[in-house]
Amino acid sequence: IGRRISAVLLSAHACAGLLLRAVPARARESRASRAVSLSAAQLPTLSDLADPRQWLEDVEGEEQLDWVKARNAESVGRIGEPAKSECYTRLLAIMESDEKIPYIGRVLNGKYYNFWQDEKHVQGIWRRCTLDQYREAEPAWELVLDLDALSAADGVSWVWGGSTLLDEGPEVRKERVMISLSRGGADAKVSRE
Repeated sequence: IGRRISAVLLSAHACAGLLLRAVPARARESRASRAVSLSAAQLPTLSDLADPRQWLEDVEGEEQLDWVKARNAESVGRIGEPAKSECYTRLLAIMESDEKIPYIGRVLNGKYYNFWQDEKHVQGIWRRCTLDQYREAEPAWELVLDLDALSAADGVSWVWGGSTLLDEGPEVRKERVMISLSRGGADAKVSRE
């Protein structure tokens, strides 16, 4: 297999060389210089890259919320009120059901982690249990993080953004996890260990 791959690479390299030789050197040089001068002239400046919607990052600002309400009103005017549709009502009932199966988002050192939201935990909780506990009708979850309590303590409306495991290899016990949070659901994230 290694020889075949080498042969294919050599063939591709040879074809590229033949194609380059087919184009006169002067034509190659003039095209290259023209491409460089055009691209240099067309490079954007930092002011060109400014985001016109940057001001919307303040997700709890009064002006921003008014803008969102206006866009929502436009959408409702075009497609109708989603909450009045049968489909919306059914989907909401499914999403808010206490009978939903807890999704396991991470397995770490024999513990199964789940992020859960319900009417009692509006912003959510991150919890864990063993596989044997998970198999039970009512798993004995151990609370790892309560976002509602953290938000109240910090005075910030934290939104869960997930977790990332520090994996130092198969022989090392995995003890550290970074969690990602955002203020009020903004695009900007805050990481905590």
